[in-house]
Amino acid sequence: MSKRTNAFLRGAGSIMDICPATAAYDQFVPKGTAESRLRKVWVRVGKHIRDAAKEAHDESTTQPKKVA
Repeated sequence: MSKRTNAFLRGAGSIMDICPATAAYDQFVPKGTAESRLRKVWVRVGKHIRDAAKEAHDESTTQPKKVA
């Protein structure tokens, strides 16, 4: 590789370090406000709690009781 090509590639690389392409990192940036994201999390938590309570209730009412 010639000195000129090497210098050009080093210059292009340094510009990319200063202004990198951000498209690869957009997937990691949260969407929406903090409030809306937190609300979604608590809605999911509530759904999981309701599902677990319903499953526990169904298990306790459908199984026959053992007589000792």
